[in-house]
Amino acid sequence: MSEPQEIITVWPDFAEDFACKADLCQHSCCRGWEIDIDAATAAYYASLEGPLGEALRENIDVLADGTHAFHLTVDEHCPFLREDGLCRLIREIGEEALCEVCTMHPRFFIMSGGVELAGFGLACEKAVELLLAVDSLRLRAEGESQSFDFGALLAFLG
Repeated sequence: MSEPQEIITVWPDFAEDFACKADLCQHSCCRGWEIDIDAATAAYYASLEGPLGEALRENIDVLADGTHAFHLTVDEHCPFLREDGLCRLIREIGEEALCEVCTMHPRFFIMSGGVELAGFGLACEKAVELLLAVDSLRLRAEGESQSFDFGALLAFLG
């Protein structure tokens, strides 16, 4: 039996500079999108007590396929998006309590051979700002200090 191949993750060079703009974002990902909740987080939310636990249970829909999603408000906002543009869940129990979608957005990953290409979706205002701020797109393999251009990535991928 062969050993599993090590996966190399390649990020845009600006990835380490990414941080959600939160209340400063004009196009919040907390509005207008279905927000799915992974099973582990749904179970955690179901176990929470007190007013926040009650609010979570009141604002989570169980979909026909058994998955969970936040029940958006009439104006299509996450029910935990506060008036000041901040997340009630982060403010009350911390970022570690977020579901996978909220933790990972706008990051995405695509496998190509033994390379995992990581990037940022352009629906995110901060991701677009970072991309527009660079003269040329540079990439970096996770854990490496040397960056390379897109042509080098294509050559590597063959």
